[in-house]
Amino acid sequence: MSKRNDALQLAMTDFVHDSRQPSFVYNSLFLIYSAAKAVKPDWTPVDYHYMGRLWMAVLGSLTVVALWRLGAKFDDNGNKIGLGSALLLAVVPLHTACSRYIKEDAPFALMVTLTVLAMVASLREPSRMKWMLVGLVGGLTFSTKYAGVVLLAPVLLAFVVSMRRTERGIPAAIVDLTALAGAFTLGFFIVSPIYLFHPEKFVAGFLFQSRYSVAGHDGIVIDPWQHWWTYYIRNGLIPGMTWPVFLLSVAGLGLLARMREGWIVSVTAVWLYIIFEHARAKPLPFPARYLMPLTPLLSLAAGVALVELAAALKQKLAAPLVYAVCGLLFIAPPLVKSLLISDEALNDTRIIAGEWMEQNIPLGARIVVTEDATGLPVSTFWRTRWQVEDRDKSLDTSWAGDAPPYFVFSSFKFQRYLDSPDSAPERTAFYRKVMSDFALLKEFRPRWFTYGKHSPVIRIYKPGNERSPNSGQRRPVESDQPL
Repeated sequence: MSKRNDALQLAMTDFVHDSRQPSFVYNSLFLIYSAAKAVKPDWTPVDYHYMGRLWMAVLGSLTVVALWRLGAKFDDNGNKIGLGSALLLAVVPLHTACSRYIKEDAPFALMVTLTVLAMVASLREPSRMKWMLVGLVGGLTFSTKYAGVVLLAPVLLAFVVSMRRTERGIPAAIVDLTALAGAFTLGFFIVSPIYLFHPEKFVAGFLFQSRYSVAGHDGIVIDPWQHWWTYYIRNGLIPGMTWPVFLLSVAGLGLLARMREGWIVSVTAVWLYIIFEHARAKPLPFPARYLMPLTPLLSLAAGVALVELAAALKQKLAAPLVYAVCGLLFIAPPLVKSLLISDEALNDTRIIAGEWMEQNIPLGARIVVTEDATGLPVSTFWRTRWQVEDRDKSLDTSWAGDAPPYFVFSSFKFQRYLDSPDSAPERTAFYRKVMSDFALLKEFRPRWFTYGKHSPVIRIYKPGNERSPNSGQRRPVESDQPL
């Protein structure tokens, strides 16, 4: 919501926005919102919010198209690799889920895919203009998310390899590199011109992200060695792609490395994984969204492996049977999971919990929350119907007066502290105390599973021993029962 609000107010703030990320999301939303406002001046913030989500979905769809074109570079026979890769990306849960959030992740994935596409084209037919195109798209990537700076490593590697292949002299290489750097700078400022006038905001934002990656998220530090560099594999790639597609992608990285210029895709994918895994800040409750720029590259690798597997099976089975088997094994699992995620979004626990609260919690009651409203039950009456108290800072479980409060918790917040009790002990102690000393009045669980930013487990606590009867909408549990 904050990005939506900032985009709506950009003209009134001289296009100055929150500097924790560069300008692509803010400026692109501003352009879309301005056009919508001219046609629909009576739109509400909710309307603009859905328009923003639609824009993210459009960018996600464009990533599928870009991956199709990238896959075509590695297949001279009917573009089977491009089509297979694009189909896989279109159905994997991580991409479908993240392509509807108003965040930098969906446009970042598109820009990374375009940068890799430009690198492959430049390696095959190098020229100064093509390397300038690589620099331009790289600058757009950096202006979409500060993490895009890590793409400079594979870009420079590809540039050096190209210079060695063409045996260009040092003076020509310096000119080409200067042109690449100039195009990179131009690409950055085309999207984020505000930093020409406020360079201090760029410095502040970039330093913030650098410190954040080291300091952790909400005080929780997840070091790569704690999980033997597999945290994002187990918590991001496998659930976000499903086991069959993930295994295909691992096999495909090796196959890509043996293809002409395919090595740059494999190197970039591995490099991005190392960078993301190395960062100690993994943004709960959905750290997997940081892997969005990696997902198209892994989908391409999976597409390569899928085409190779289908070709091998065709030597023994009829083509229709091969397509049916491959579809059942590799397309159906991520597609079914993506459909379940969509169904979960339509039956979000926050919606159901909000409706239950309006019917069962008395008007004027005190309600304690410990997070922003995005993770809590949906209700239009929070501030007018009840006395809402935010204890995100004090974390005090006591109350004053005769009316004890209701504590409303979301697993988007409390679960991170229960899973990492030593990272923020005072917060962990707060949640544990409420869960042990207060009665669990009601709990709402997802229909299928919690994924992305939908359907957290919602718990409502109240002092006393009596619990309200179960309405049958969600399975009730005791307050000490693990999630």
